[in-house]
Amino acid sequence: MKVKNSFLVLVFISFLFFNVKSQDQSPITLIVNPNINNTYIVGEKCGIETFTCNSISDAVAYFNSIAILVDNGTIYQQLNLKLSNGTYGIKESQVELFQFNCSISPLESEGEVIFNGDINALLSTQSMFQINENNNSTSITSVLFSGLNFNNFNHSVIKVSTLNSYTNVEIDHCNFYNFQTQQYNNLISFTRLYLPTNDSQPSNFTFSNSIISNVTNAYNGFNSTYSNLIIYTSGINLTLNNVNVSDVDVGKVIETDFSVVNIINCQFNNIQTYIGAIYSSSSDLVIENSVFTSLLSISASVVNLLASMQKSDLVFNMKNCQVYNCISESNGGVFYFSNYFNSKNVQNGIIENSFFKNNNGSKGGVLNGSNYPIVFNNCTFDSNVAQTGSIFDIIGGSITVTNSSIINVIEPSHENSDVFGGTVVVYKADILFDGNTFGNDYFSINCFSSNITIINSKNLNPFYICNYCNQLTVDSKSICKDSSTTSTLNFDSSHSSHGSHSSTLKLIPDYSISNLILLANAFITFFIII
Repeated sequence: MKVKNSFLVLVFISFLFFNVKSQDQSPITLIVNPNINNTYIVGEKCGIETFTCNSISDAVAYFNSIAILVDNGTIYQQLNLKLSNGTYGIKESQVELFQFNCSISPLESEGEVIFNGDINALLSTQSMFQINENNNSTSITSVLFSGLNFNNFNHSVIKVSTLNSYTNVEIDHCNFYNFQTQQYNNLISFTRLYLPTNDSQPSNFTFSNSIISNVTNAYNGFNSTYSNLIIYTSGINLTLNNVNVSDVDVGKVIETDFSVVNIINCQFNNIQTYIGAIYSSSSDLVIENSVFTSLLSISASVVNLLASMQKSDLVFNMKNCQVYNCISESNGGVFYFSNYFNSKNVQNGIIENSFFKNNNGSKGGVLNGSNYPIVFNNCTFDSNVAQTGSIFDIIGGSITVTNSSIINVIEPSHENSDVFGGTVVVYKADILFDGNTFGNDYFSINCFSSNITIINSKNLNPFYICNYCNQLTVDSKSICKDSSTTSTLNFDSSHSSHGSHSSTLKLIPDYSISNLILLANAFITFFIII
């Protein structure tokens, strides 16, 4: 009878304990101090001011022993990890944070918390902070990293891999220095396998008020240079706000798939990449109030936007940006836009109130486009240059340039230029220049099977090469139509109402042997492209 009563008492006590635990949903704050080595068994109580946890992993182990699920079992109660000033090793900081509602920040308001990747480092394939969803659930995860420094890493800092659950990750006022990228293991990666529907929330990654600097490739082979990058996202919303990225040599800075990306008030400076600073595939991309200076891309442009069969109705907006001294060795100096499958659903890429100066490309000093509609409004193009098309080189699609300035055009000389040279090179595209101001310097258009309209211009001093151009008109005057003529347009300013807006036309055909040979080479090249 005593045994039975004792058993009932234990059951009753356990019942009371369970109910007390389940009722306490208030936030839990735990303090971590790497400078004090307290003695306890991992999982036992620690984290109070007089008895701190020795590491983040110890704090999380204790939290796991007492935490309860809230909000219908979708997420754990709030955890605030407060880190004392000091240098933290990595293995003892490695934790899994799935279903956590957690903040990790310094204890002191003027704290200096440093995670040093050289201390108890992980394998290059591992990550310090992980959020992994192993089953398709409706769970929620929300994690904030604030006021932290990450130095000398050669593996991922944060890796998120979910199926369908909602995950929100924020990084604010954090610094990342001396990171070495590894193949397929990025500084930060965030993937969601199943894209959100109308019935589910999109996952979010917000990166703000932070610095990324001195990032290099671990290996310079082709595979690693292509796949090594800093930030990778798939199937989420990504926002960068006031992030400074500088002194970088990687495959890509940011790569996104099927994401919605906003880059606001950011700076990208002194960066060398293999595939471009921003490589956006099947993703909406908005860039505002940002500056790009001295970027070099070996095999792509600074900004690359690619439509796909799965998602072609992309949004691209760039506003109030400045791009200086950017170089592409094999593409557009600043942009590459591709609608490879020639989808009719592609929306206009819109670029406005932006400044492009001293950019250098292989195909287009500013833009190389393929079957993409693009609009420039109120922009300035100054001293850009390329092997073909010192501003634009496009195949298919359309370009509209309105209320913009095109000055200090850098062109090859007439004697040395081939039919692909010039300010604008277009093939099977529709082009409109409306209300633009030119620098009264040499401006040339190479028209291949395209329709080009120029109206309401100021200070236009053009040179045209019409290689079976469908139609090229200047203020309703036909310059090229179904012709193979190289022509200049001479102006008599006495008859002009807007500088050189309205002019007397004089076409000067050029049937020189050298030009005909170059024309033949042009068509051979186009057949190869096609």
